[in-house]
Amino acid sequence: MRKSITALSIALSVLLLSCALAPETALAEKHEKLYGELKDIEGWKGKDPEGMAMDMPGMKMIQAMRIYTKGENEITAMIMTGSPAATGSFTPQGEMNFESSEGKASVKEIDGFTVHFAYDKEEHAGAITVLLDPEKKGASVFVLSYKDLSEEEAMKIAKRFDWKSIKSKVGSLE
Repeated sequence: MRKSITALSIALSVLLLSCALAPETALAEKHEKLYGELKDIEGWKGKDPEGMAMDMPGMKMIQAMRIYTKGENEITAMIMTGSPAATGSFTPQGEMNFESSEGKASVKEIDGFTVHFAYDKEEHAGAITVLLDPEKKGASVFVLSYKDLSEEEAMKIAKRFDWKSIKSKVGSLE
């Protein structure tokens, strides 16, 4: 009888532990599914991708990112999906251009995607944000951040990532 209680106790503990860890494990796998979209870039050395998944009342987010280096230059490619508040994105109506002595920003349509450009002149740094699903008010984005690159060179790098494939992969996670 004592062996049965011990075996039952162990089985129950394993069952409870596996139930407690199951949602977290499922979330962890979701961000790893995005790693394949963070492809190697010719001429750049890519670090291992990393990411996270968060699920709490009112906010869900899955993020995968990869850092690339080339000499002293560094860029970061990131895919984020989840609640619009979590991704920090917004969708302005139509195209936009803004410039001051500190920086500039613009929004353009490129290959069917709304793309935000932001550049800090003093820091020589910027970010290109591609809204992957504007119908959801920007709940999924691809972001390429860069420093000490021209905006044109950064855009060429951003276009090396397959935005349509990323959109499809993100859609399969929901």
